[in-house]
Amino acid sequence: MESTTLARTFCRRLIRLSSWFVPAPFRSGWRRHYEDEIEDWALLVDRGDILPQNRPLLAFTLSVAAATLRKRLQVEANPANARRLAGTPAFAMSVVLSAALALAVLSGGFRGFRAMLAPLPYKEPGRVVEFRAFVPFLGLRNAIPAETLEFWRKGSRDIQEFAGYSIQGHVMRVTPGFFRVLGIEPASGRLIGDGDRPGCCAVVREGGSAANLIGTVPRGFWFKSRQVDTWVPLGDAGEGVLIARLKPGVSAAHAQQELRKLAQTGIFRPVLRRVQAMRVELRPLNEIFRFPLYVAGGGLAFSLILLALYTGVAALVAKPRPHWRYWAFLMVKTGAVMLVFAAAWVEIAAWRAASPTRLDGPALSLIGDWTFLLVYVGAVWQSLRDQRRRCPVCLNRLSVPVSIGSWSSPLMNPASTELLCLEGHGTLFIPETQSSDREPERWQPIETSWKEAFKIPGQTA
Repeated sequence: MESTTLARTFCRRLIRLSSWFVPAPFRSGWRRHYEDEIEDWALLVDRGDILPQNRPLLAFTLSVAAATLRKRLQVEANPANARRLAGTPAFAMSVVLSAALALAVLSGGFRGFRAMLAPLPYKEPGRVVEFRAFVPFLGLRNAIPAETLEFWRKGSRDIQEFAGYSIQGHVMRVTPGFFRVLGIEPASGRLIGDGDRPGCCAVVREGGSAANLIGTVPRGFWFKSRQVDTWVPLGDAGEGVLIARLKPGVSAAHAQQELRKLAQTGIFRPVLRRVQAMRVELRPLNEIFRFPLYVAGGGLAFSLILLALYTGVAALVAKPRPHWRYWAFLMVKTGAVMLVFAAAWVEIAAWRAASPTRLDGPALSLIGDWTFLLVYVGAVWQSLRDQRRRCPVCLNRLSVPVSIGSWSSPLMNPASTELLCLEGHGTLFIPETQSSDREPERWQPIETSWKEAFKIPGQTA
C-alpha cells in the first residue's frame, strides 16, 4: 500500500507539472479532469474492485504528460503562434539578453573590460607617456623624425628618458631605454640596455626560452599586447612608437607644451616645418589603455540622457497617454541595447589593442569605427521604431495590417494603414501620406462591446 500511495503522489505532481503546458484558459479544467481520473482509480483500489498495480497508473500519467507536451509543441510550431510569440515584450528582452550572453561568451567573460580596470604592471604608469603624431583632419599617423627626437633629447627638461618599440607578431623590438622608462626590474639576468644591437640578444618572460637569451622579466609583465612574449633590441627609437618617462611632478600637458616651444627656436626651423606638418600629442599610458572605457561610458551616459529626454517629450505629447509600463519598457529595452553596444565597443577596442596581428591601418580603423557607430544608431532606431508599433496597454506588437483609403485621392480619402492589437485593446492608424493637417499616427482604443470578439473560447473575464 505504501508503494501505491507514493505512485498516486507522483502522478498527481506530474499532472500538475504537465498542466503548465496547457493554455491558461483551459489549465484548471484540464488539471481537475485528470486529477479526478487518478482519484477514481485510487477509490477503486481502496474498495478492492481492481488490483493495486502501479504500472497502469504510471503508464496512463506518462502518456498524458507526453501527449500534452507534444500537442503544445505542435501548437507553438504554428507560424501564426510563432509570430505572436515574437511580438511579446518577453521575446524582445530575450533577444537583447541573448546578445549580451553571446558577447560574454565570445569575450571570455568580458576579459577586455576586466583588463582595463586592472592596474598596469609598470612603476608609476601615470608618468609614462606615448607620443602620437598625426596629420590634422586626416588622422594619418606619422613617425617622429629622427632629428626631432634627438633635438628633444637634448633640450627637454620635463622628460627623464625616451624609448621606442615596435610589434611584430609575438616579438616586440625595443630600444635600450625601454625597460627603464617602464620601471621594470629583471626577474633574472639583465634586460636590454645600452650597447645591445639588433639580433644580439633577447629577453623573455619567466619560464620562457629564446636564442641569445640574456634575462627574463616578471611573469605578470606585459605591454600593449599580452601575446608578446619576447623582446629584442631595436636600432633607433625613431623606427617605432615613441614613449617617455616624465620627471616627477611634470604633467603630460606641460611636457607637450615644452616640446612645442622648443620647436619654435630659430636654429631649428627645418625641424619646426616638419613638426608643424603634423600634430604631436603626449598621452599617459593609463589613459591610453582605459580610453575605450571613457568613450563607452561617456557615449552610454549621453545616449541615456537623450533617451530620457525623448521618452519624457513623447509621454507629454502622446494622446491618449499610454500606461507608465509602456514608457518603462521603452527605457529598459533601449537602455539594454545601448549597454550591450557599449560593452561590445570596449571588448572590440581591447581586442584591437591586444592583437599584434590586427589590421591597424588608419583608414581601416576609421571605417571600422564609423561602421560600428552606424550599426549602433540603427539598432537604437529599430528599438524606438519597434516601440511605436506596440500596444500601449499590453505592450505586444501590433499586427494584421489593413490598407484603407486610396492613393488616387490624397485629399479626400488618403491612403493609410491600420494595425490591430490581437488582445482587443485598440488600433493604430498610420497615414501613408503626410500633410500638415493630420496627425502622423493615431491610437484608437476599441470599444468595450467589441472586446468579447477577441476572447479565447473558455476564457473568463
